[in-house]
Amino acid sequence: MTDIEHQSEKEKLSQLHGKAKAEYILTYYRIYFIFALIAIIAVVIIVNAVENAKKESKIGVAVLNAANYDLQEADDWQNKIAQELGFGEYEYATVTMLNYPTADSQMTEESIASQEKLVTMVAVRQIDMIIAPETLNRSFAENVDYFLDLSTYLPEDIYGKLQEEGRIETLTNSEGQTFPALIHLTQEEISSEISLQMEDPTIGIVANSENRDNTIRLLRRFLGMQES
Repeated sequence: MTDIEHQSEKEKLSQLHGKAKAEYILTYYRIYFIFALIAIIAVVIIVNAVENAKKESKIGVAVLNAANYDLQEADDWQNKIAQELGFGEYEYATVTMLNYPTADSQMTEESIASQEKLVTMVAVRQIDMIIAPETLNRSFAENVDYFLDLSTYLPEDIYGKLQEEGRIETLTNSEGQTFPALIHLTQEEISSEISLQMEDPTIGIVANSENRDNTIRLLRRFLGMQES
């Protein structure tokens, strides 16, 4: 805009009042408002992207086919995990509650979505631990090696305690080898961390887990064991 055009616009604007003046400003300067808004949105997106890039998941827990739970409490639990395990400002825990389909259940849109979500989260290494009824956790190992060998993954004190108490269940991998894969929990141990109901709860450590230390620390909490 030239100085003459700018002066002309100022004169037009000075002659208008009230609603007419507001409408003129909105009409004439609309393009500038749009550019300003786009610039603000772009800044917000960039800031959020930078902040999110700093964040790192330090443990992921999937809880499958639980009953009588509150999603808000699940959110509170993941915040509690982050706090009690001493995570930093940009570190976080993920707790995902899913209603996963079983051989005896009817497939619904929700269960299909849960199935796809779990597979995706495991594939991108967002899940370290799966808490589910034993029959469901067993079904995961039918076609692929879903869980880790607990005898090589767990510290000796935890593995020894679980063996002594007869709380370890074995699975057979794709090569026909049997290995210790699931840990039985009691309802009381589940409830010590989060209020929910589950039939025959077990824990399996996902084969591609990348957060061994924090997974073991959370397992100690379930079992009421002090950190070594």
